[in-house]
Amino acid sequence: MKLGAYQLIKQIAQGGIADIYLAKTKNAAGIDRYLVCKCIRNSFTQDSQFLSSIINEAQFCVRLRHPNILEIFDLCYCENSAFLTMEYLDAQDLHKLMNEVRSRGETLPIPIAIYVVSQIALGLHAAHELTTPDGKALNLVHRDISPENILFGSDGSIKLADFGIAKTCLMPDVTPQDEIKGKFNYMSPEQAWGDHVDRRSDIFSLGIVLYEILLGQGTYPYAAVADVIQHARIASFASPSDIQPDFPVDLESIILKALDLDKNDRYQTALEFKIALDNCVAANRWRCTKDDWLKYLSGYIPFPNPPLPRMHAGEISPDESSILKPEYVSASITEDMDATGQASPEMVKELRRLAGYVSSPSSQTIDASPSDDITSSSGVIHEDTVRTASPLAVAENTETSQTSDRSDSHPSQVESPKAIADRRFKNFLRVAFIITLVLFFIFMVLFYLFLSDRLGL
Repeated sequence: MKLGAYQLIKQIAQGGIADIYLAKTKNAAGIDRYLVCKCIRNSFTQDSQFLSSIINEAQFCVRLRHPNILEIFDLCYCENSAFLTMEYLDAQDLHKLMNEVRSRGETLPIPIAIYVVSQIALGLHAAHELTTPDGKALNLVHRDISPENILFGSDGSIKLADFGIAKTCLMPDVTPQDEIKGKFNYMSPEQAWGDHVDRRSDIFSLGIVLYEILLGQGTYPYAAVADVIQHARIASFASPSDIQPDFPVDLESIILKALDLDKNDRYQTALEFKIALDNCVAANRWRCTKDDWLKYLSGYIPFPNPPLPRMHAGEISPDESSILKPEYVSASITEDMDATGQASPEMVKELRRLAGYVSSPSSQTIDASPSDDITSSSGVIHEDTVRTASPLAVAENTETSQTSDRSDSHPSQVESPKAIADRRFKNFLRVAFIITLVLFFIFMVLFYLFLSDRLGL
């Protein structure tokens, strides 16, 4: 199947928003190279808000160039299809590796787990530090760090993918205040509350990934979405040493710092998190090189033989179907993008016209974007969007939740972390008072018996 300059070879994944294909095209030198085409379904490209978010994603992600970030090449429109072109990695993802390791009753060795997370931390830090051409910080937040978005290559590369719900300070906050974006099991507390998030939210999510691959279970192992959200809001989870009594103390302290309820007490940058892990590796004399990583990975994930020659950003040819090409955008629209960092309604309208979109009066507004995730794991819910005002309703919609207290269905009846902490402290005082009275009574009885014995009463 041909799609513009790209020959679609086979479908490799299918999600709620897009179908993902392995594709082939020629580079600037005329040599065949392989890449991925993420073809967005037509029902979504007819929604102006969704189209605007896709344009924003491509606008910033094409500028993300780092060895630990999956390269996004372009956003194109051809033959009634809108699609993203991106780098192809041929050795699956962390989610599949974890499933294979679990199927053998194992967990990832500590040096291997730290190596993977450290590489992702480097890419994440580069994304967090991204600036505009004039040097203004974008404050990019990924908001969807999870094992499915950590990809591997047979050359040993480890890359963070899917900035589809990422956000910068220059983007309009089109997410309603009562709406959560991200995978529930990997959310920071502020993300689970639907509050403003910054880079420290991504650090929390990466800490959950490290926790899970080391211990073989997630921080919130609950089947019901409502239960996951409630525990995520207060960062309520078992300490690593509670699960593995011999878990290294220094490594546990690093994980707990990354997973602190108070974001001010977490690592403030992904680089700081990575350095802490490096120091822990050095102190314990652990070792993991790229060769060690490849040897370990090849024992669980089959590599293609021979590997396909992959396209890289530096060798891709200009594509006439690109929506992002300058000649497709008028001067006034370019100025609008430069000034605001977002796709205005006028820009969306112009891009739809120039790219051949046909407006439909029945275009639908999306309240909850279906997940673009491909696989699911036990206990992991993959919806990207959920109304926090009604977590039970979401649980019913996903058919993974059991009915719980109706009082959870309204935000005004959901306790904040401070209220929960105050209530728990009061309960502790009550229990302590009762225990003190019981002990005092027992002491008085024993004292009376002692006196009776000594005085012969």
